[in-house]
Amino acid sequence: MNPAPSATGPSAMIYTDHAPTPALAPWVASYWSVEMGAARPGDVLTVPPDGCTHLAFGGSDRVLVGPQVTPFRVPVMPGLRWFGIRFWPGAARPFLGLPAAQSLRNLALPTAAVPGLAWVTALGQRVAGADAHSVATADAALLSLVPAAEPPDPRLWAAVQRILLATGPGPSVRHLADVAGMSERHFRRRFRRVLDLSPKELTRIWRFRRCAQAAAEAGEANWAARAADHGFADQSHLVREFRKLVGLAPGEFGRRTAATVHRRVWAPDGTAPRDSLARQRPDA
Repeated sequence: MNPAPSATGPSAMIYTDHAPTPALAPWVASYWSVEMGAARPGDVLTVPPDGCTHLAFGGSDRVLVGPQVTPFRVPVMPGLRWFGIRFWPGAARPFLGLPAAQSLRNLALPTAAVPGLAWVTALGQRVAGADAHSVATADAALLSLVPAAEPPDPRLWAAVQRILLATGPGPSVRHLADVAGMSERHFRRRFRRVLDLSPKELTRIWRFRRCAQAAAEAGEANWAARAADHGFADQSHLVREFRKLVGLAPGEFGRRTAATVHRRVWAPDGTAPRDSLARQRPDA
């Protein structure tokens, strides 16, 4: 995720993103892993929402995690590694063949309980982290599903791209509906049915993420400036959004990510991802 997940306590952890093979780019945003360091009793991994659906593997757990609108928290177990597959917003359902009526909003389901995901168990036994072997293994497993997979709705994907690549407050729902070639009412209904989020929710999530990333890259904590740059009404509005979406004030969020080493891959336009190295700063 784009800022990295954070954990309570001072322990370092390593978060990694890797690009999928280009043939999977219409559906898969990245593979990720988290390697947990030492922990104190009660420490948790706090993952900000990103609007995506994930397949996550940690120890014996195999979990389908739907789009979240609140922070997703996982207990920290020293030495445990999680590996995950991040699907673009709206892309997991057609790729995995999930029923349209099955909402994944704010859910984390054992994959054994989800029809059609029996293959995930075997994959989870062969991936341990976002290294070359795990990435190649995941690529091979997902490529075998491509012939039966449906592409994401191109009209909704055009609107999603506008949200992911936006600046400032992000596009209005009316503009997104125009991009999708739908009436605003029909667009809202279809967007929510396919993505399990409203257009406004995805826009809010990505404004928060752009703001947090910009602060980390700038290496400073001028939150009033960040609020103005990203279309928040004022700094208080920014703080409220951080508390809703990550459960922390901006400064505290930055301090809890300070020890996280983050290898990022990012390509919201679906092209070959840009690969960069970054260490999250205390004011992220």
